[in-house]
Order: sequence, then C-alpha cells, then structure tokens
Amino acid sequence: MKDNLLRFINRVFDFKYKPFITPNIYTKKAYFSLGRSSNKISFSKDGLIECLNYLIDNAYITYQGKVYRQVIGIPMGTNAGPQIANTYLHVYEYDYIRKLIEDGDEVSLKKLENIFRYQDDLISINDDGLLGDLLTDIYPKEMIV
Repeated sequence: MKDNLLRFINRVFDFKYKPFITPNIYTKKAYFSLGRSSNKISFSKDGLIECLNYLIDNAYITYQGKVYRQVIGIPMGTNAGPQIANTYLHVYEYDYIRKLIEDGDEVSLKKLENIFRYQDDLISINDDGLLGDLLTDIYPKEMIV
C-alpha cells in the first residue's frame, strides 16, 4: 500500500512541477504552489508521504475493551480511508492502462473506456466481459476481487 501511495504522490508532484500542496478542509479541494501558504497548512511531497506513512502505521481499533493495531489493509476508520483506498487501486489500474497503451492494444482500451469505480466497487459498461477476465492481471494475487 505504501509503495502505491508513494508512486502516486511522486507522479502527481512531478506532473505539477510545484513543491507544495495546500488542502482546504472547508472546500475539500487542494492546490499546488511554489511556496508554503502563509495562513494554511501546506505539505511538501516528503512531508505528505511522512504523514500518510504515520497514519497507516498508527491505525488502532478497540474491540471488547482491548486495543489492536491494524497491520493489514487500509485504515478505513480514518477520514482519509476512502481516498487511500481509491489511490491504492488507482495505481494498479493506471499501470495496466499504461501497459495497454504501450502495447498498442486499442481494442482493449476501447472496451475498457467505460469503467467507473467508487472506492472499491467497479462497474464496467459494454466491455464484453473483458474487465472480469483481466482482474487477475490488473490487481495483485493477494487481493480478493
């Protein structure tokens, strides 16, 4: 999970060519900038990665009066859980689409152009069953689809 998040964050920061991101908790939007915001919290790429690693490494739950540390999976009880899940899955899907582009597989790309995901749910429209056939190629074997 951490590797996927790292790859995603690196790709986005490299694409934006700006060293800082400033989230706005009220509008639920963020913007990239050349400098830190003077009145809002801003994150460098390394700072954002450090915060995400901390969140993942320090996910705890209480069950029947005992405290347990989550060591497998995405910390879904956190505010960032859905976004972490989306990003984690996105990296696998992005890599697979890039492979199809590099291979020049325009037929598969066309069939897969109407796939939509909400968190960990997928729907594919008019793909002739292709997505179902490719799931084990897209996602790691440890992931139960």
